[in-house]
Amino acid sequence: EGIEVTEADIDARVTTLAENAGKPVEEVREYLAQPERRRSFENDLVDRKVLEFLRGRTQVKAPS
Repeated sequence: EGIEVTEADIDARVTTLAENAGKPVEEVREYLAQPERRRSFENDLVDRKVLEFLRGRTQVKAPS
């Protein structure tokens, strides 16, 4: 389905993490500057987007 993580997705998630942690956005960005952390962070975002996509396409039927 072409699910990708955009810079806007990254910015939004970094802002949310910073707010939740009570840290400056730049501090969170510095933490994510290491390649391993960045990859893990982006993989987490892809996982979130896949779950959102699947939730939007799933229909639960009540047993008859």
